[in-house]
Order: sequence, then C-alpha cells, then structure tokens
Amino acid sequence: MIPQFRSISRSNALKLVFRAFRGGHVWAAIVGYAIGLCLVLFTLQLYLTMHEFFESGKASNYLILTKEVTLLNTATGVSAAFTQDEIEDLRRQPFVKQVGAFESNHFAAWTYGNKTLPLSTELFFEAVPDHFLDVEPPNWQWREGDPFVPVVVSKEFLNLYNFGYALAKGLPQITPDLVSMAPPLPTKLYGPAGQLVVQMKVVGFSERIPSILVPMSFMRWANQHLAGEAAADGMPARLLVKVTNSGDPRLLEYLKQKGWEVNRSQLQTGRLGTVALIAMSALGLVGLVFMILAFLVFVLAFRATLLEKKPEVELLLLLGYEQRFIEAHFLRQFARMILLVLLLSAAGLVAIGYGFADKMEKYAIELQLSLHPLVLLAALVLTAATFLLNQWALRRIIEKIEK
Repeated sequence: MIPQFRSISRSNALKLVFRAFRGGHVWAAIVGYAIGLCLVLFTLQLYLTMHEFFESGKASNYLILTKEVTLLNTATGVSAAFTQDEIEDLRRQPFVKQVGAFESNHFAAWTYGNKTLPLSTELFFEAVPDHFLDVEPPNWQWREGDPFVPVVVSKEFLNLYNFGYALAKGLPQITPDLVSMAPPLPTKLYGPAGQLVVQMKVVGFSERIPSILVPMSFMRWANQHLAGEAAADGMPARLLVKVTNSGDPRLLEYLKQKGWEVNRSQLQTGRLGTVALIAMSALGLVGLVFMILAFLVFVLAFRATLLEKKPEVELLLLLGYEQRFIEAHFLRQFARMILLVLLLSAAGLVAIGYGFADKMEKYAIELQLSLHPLVLLAALVLTAATFLLNQWALRRIIEKIEK
C-alpha cells in the first residue's frame, strides 16, 4: 500500500521511531551477545581441535600396560603376563581402539659393536604389530636371507647413551642420523635349538615405544629356529593399547580395578585435555547464558522502543505504512548489530585461540587452532536463529500495537 501523505517522507517518519533505539543498554547487549557467542564458538572450536589432536595420535593415546610384579612371580619364576581372556576383555572396552601384544625373544643376543657404536653388550628384543609404530623405517619388512635385520630403537635409549654411558666412558656422543648411517652391528643369537650371527642395523628411532624393536617376521622366525617356540606358546607381558582418550575416567577406573600398571606420564596429556574440555564446557554454558540474556535485552529494547513510540507507530500505520515496512527497518538495525557482534566475536575468538594455544604449548601440546568449518557454520546458524527469533518477536509486538 502507498502512504497517503506524501509530505511526510519515509526517512523522517521512521526517525520518530528509530532515534530512540539507542542507548547504553543496547551497546551492553551487543557486547554481551558478542562475548557469549565468542565463548560458545571457542568451546566448539576447542572440542573439535582436541578431538582431532587425540585422533591424530599426537597425544598419549598409546599406552603400554603391564602387570604388577609380585613376590609370587619372583618366587615361582612365573612372569606377570596377560591371559587371552584379559586381552579380549580389554578389546571389548568402549575406550579401547586397538590392542597389540609385545612378543619377546626367547633366545640370548650379544652384539659386538663397531667403530661408530663401540659397545659390546647383551641385548633383548621385542616386536609389535607394524601399525603400532610411530616411524616408517625403510627396509622394515624382513625375510629370511636378507643381509641385515632392521632395528628400531627408543629415542630414550639414544639419550641414555649420549648423556649417560658416553659421558661416563669418555666416548663420543652420536646423532640419530649417524647411527642410521653406521654399518650393521654383528650380533650373535643363541638358544637351546641353535645359534647364528646376524647383522643388525638401526633404521629408526621411536618416541612411542621404549624398547629395541625388530620386525615381527624376524622375531617369530628366530624364536622358532633358536628356541623352538612358536608365537602362540607364550603370553605377552606387555600390551600396547590405543585408546580414544588417555584421560577418559572410564579408562582410569578400569586400570584401577584390574590393578594394571601404566606410565602415569602417558596419561598427563589426556588428563590435561579432559580438564581443558570440562573448563571450556563451563565457559560455553556461560556463553550461552550471555547470549540468551543479550537476546532478551534486544527484544525488550525493541519492545520498549515500540511501546514508547506507540503513537508514532500507530501514525505510521494510519499513514499507510505496512507492518512489514516498519518491521524491515527494525530488522535492518538489528542486522547491523548482528554484523557488529560477528566482527567482535571473530576478533575475540582469534585472541582467545592464540592465547590458549600459547598456554598449551608450554605443556608441550601443539594445537592448530585454525578455524574449523563447523565453527563458521555454528556462528551462522546461531546468528540466523537469533535474527529469526527477533523477527518473530518484533512481528508480534507490532501486531499487538496495530490491534
């Protein structure tokens, strides 16, 4: 419908209403909504980042489980090992993704060293399924007749050599690259069923598994030929377990019930992540409350403005201005506020994200806080929902005035 009085322009007529829609309470609502939206989005961003962090394997999601060694084990000579039923029960737990058993050598091993590694010592070996390794060394797949046996050594062992054994013996410290380039170490293997000398070459270093690892194919071949034992003959003394979250309270309770042991430092990252998620969830709840309160302030501000300017609104309606026209002007004002809220929230999100990542880095946790697409989608959904709810509330207010 066309306004009946052309002498009153749209802009002048509408200023009668919109001029009053200002004030400190509106700015407080904008800032409050921005803070609430920022906290909600940051909580979601943190949850997604932590989830990816744990899924990536950077966190301590790999645990090495052992049983407590008791006096009975010492007296009887029976090792504290896991039964097949215990392993199957562990596999069925919801917080467990994969379970791998360590296989140990049942033969003796003695290496004679070389010029690069001038040490002569008895050795032990272990083997785990390949997918549990945190390195992908070349020539890892061993077959009978190969010129050397590839070995992966714990990085901690190299540190112990460099900063303990080498210093005590006056030997030169060595780097991982130098060890990898060194010629294979002649090593004598002997057991009840025979003996042989093999060449063993260090091809990688593991930060996940504190052991001296050889390929599973070599371990089973050597145990069969030197000790006469097949893989199924023994029970594993150690288990390597991949869990969904090493800070999961159910995991900690399960380990406590079973009385199994795990390196507590392996659980610290998971615990830290869990504590961070709980704290951020509380912040997200606070942010949601901020958003609801700010939304109510917006609605009340619109309502107060319209009621205060009720004669002018009625005049606009009498002049032929449609309800949608008045409503559209209010919504344009609100859209500018929402845009300002989004800008403030984005700035706050970036600032909090960098600050949090910096704090976590001090705990040796590197988080990539690049904005997740779901966070952007959540921001659009929340602001769109707020806009639509406000539109609905505004329409009802104008309809009441019109009646």
